[in-house]
Amino acid sequence: MHIERLGLALFLSFGASACSSGSDFQVASDTGTTDDAATTDSLVTGDADAGVDPCADEPGKAKFCVTVNAEVGPAYTSAATSLGLDGKGLLKVYLYDKDPSTGTKEAPIPPVATLRYGAIGEKLAIDKLPVTLVDSVAKSGTYWVIGSFADAERPETDGTNRVGDFVSVPLAYDKKTAKATWSKLDMVVGKTTRQSLKLYPLRRVDLELRVGKEISDMLATGKYLANGDGPLLVMLYDGVLGGAGEAVQFGDVIPCVTTKPKELAPKPVPVSFLTAVTGSHNVLTGLVDFPGDGFPNRGTFLCDYAGTTSPKIDIKGSDWVASVTARLITIYDPYATTEPVIDTLVCK
Repeated sequence: MHIERLGLALFLSFGASACSSGSDFQVASDTGTTDDAATTDSLVTGDADAGVDPCADEPGKAKFCVTVNAEVGPAYTSAATSLGLDGKGLLKVYLYDKDPSTGTKEAPIPPVATLRYGAIGEKLAIDKLPVTLVDSVAKSGTYWVIGSFADAERPETDGTNRVGDFVSVPLAYDKKTAKATWSKLDMVVGKTTRQSLKLYPLRRVDLELRVGKEISDMLATGKYLANGDGPLLVMLYDGVLGGAGEAVQFGDVIPCVTTKPKELAPKPVPVSFLTAVTGSHNVLTGLVDFPGDGFPNRGTFLCDYAGTTSPKIDIKGSDWVASVTARLITIYDPYATTEPVIDTLVCK
C-alpha cells in the first residue's frame, strides 16, 4: 500500500490547527520587538465613544480595525467547569510585519503590535463577541494578523494554548511546502484597513497509543534495533492517504513518546493534543523512532493507514474532549535490504 512521504517540516510546523500549543506554527506572542516598530499593547474596549468612529482614517497613520468573532463552541456545563473553563478570558490580536509561517522554533516571528481587549488582566465573555479592536502602525505595507482568546487561568506571558481557548486558523495549508496562509492586511498610511477575524474553539483529544504484537514480531527478527521512543506524529484525514478522496484536516507532533515495545505486554501510552477540527475522521499515528528527512522514514512505527480500516475519531461539536485508541502495527520499510536499522534517535 502506498503512503506519500511528506517532509518532516510539515509536521514540525503543522501544529494543532493554528497555534494550538503556542509555537507550533512558530509565531511569537507578547515577548518580541522588531528593529523598526516596538511591540505595543493597545488598551481598547471595542466600544466607540458616542459619535466617534474609532476606525476613521487619520493622517500619518496606517490604521487597522479588526472585528473579532468566534465560532460557537461547546456549552459551559459542569464538564467545562471540571476543565477550568467559564467562557471568560483574555482576547488579543497580534499584528506581524513578516509572514508568521516563516518563523522557526528557535526564532519565531515577533508581533509589531498587540491589541488587547480592555485593561491588563481584564476578561471578556466569549459570548460578547463580536468586538472591534483598533490600532495603527507607522509604515505602509503588508501585515499578517492572528487572534487568540485564552480562557483557562495562566500568566499573560504564557503563550501556550489549552483546551477551551479560541484561536485563529490558517486560511489554507500547503502540505507539500508546510506553509500556512494567514489573514493578511495591505495597509496604507492615512487610511484604515478593516478586517474580520474569526476564532475557533480548541478541543482536546485524548489518544491511547498501543503497540501491537506485529511490532514485537518485527523487532524479534533483529532487522530493527529500536527503542520505541521519539516524536509521535498525528494526522486527522479523510479518504485514503495518497489515494481517492485524500483530505488532510489536521496534524500535530507530540515531541517525545516512549512505548517500550520490547516488554512482554507493553502498556498503553496516554497522549493528548488540541485541535479546532470537528467531525468524523481517520487517524494516522506514526512514531518516528529512527532519524530521517521525511515522514514516514525507514523504521517509523505506523498504525493502520488504509482509510477503511484505520482508527476513526468523532470529535463532536458539543464536547470539549474526545478520545481515540490507535494501535501501532507495522514498521515502515520501503527498502528491500537485510541491513539492520539502528535507532540513534534520543527522545528527551
